[in-house]
Amino acid sequence: MNGTMKDFVLPTVVLAVICLVVSAALSGTYGMTNPIIEENKRIAEQEALAEVLPAGDTFETASGALPDGVSALYTAQNGAGCVVQVSPAGYGGPISMMVGLDAQGAISGVKVLENTETQGIGSKVMDASYTEQYVGKASADEVDAIGGATISSTGLKNGIRTAMEAAAAVGKGEK
Repeated sequence: MNGTMKDFVLPTVVLAVICLVVSAALSGTYGMTNPIIEENKRIAEQEALAEVLPAGDTFETASGALPDGVSALYTAQNGAGCVVQVSPAGYGGPISMMVGLDAQGAISGVKVLENTETQGIGSKVMDASYTEQYVGKASADEVDAIGGATISSTGLKNGIRTAMEAAAAVGKGEK
């Protein structure tokens, strides 16, 4: 081989080997950490269920097709109510949240799981001091929006409305 061919082939082979080693390391790391990540998600989900519907004991996931905008619906095995996971649109994107509804259909809790709302403005609707205002209410409209965060507030309210509609539909045997 002449010098130019060697200067081209050797770095290419070295780069290919480095890519293979790094890819194998990433794959191995993913394989080892993915079960831990999934278990942590499951634990966080169970904690959120207990937080938004404290009277619930164990929860069963609703089977079958869910209404539009609903990610999951869980029913408390002791008849205390249900929890609906929804992702309504906010100002910065979807707001992933869980809404607990007691057996009478009143809001028992609201927990925002993930959001991309503007920090310090739209993110105020995620604060417990705001979401706690919904507890005991029969409608999302009973709580005022936060000034300057109307789109985020409306997104949260829309999520609660969607959860209430889904719970009512499942309660009637609809899907």
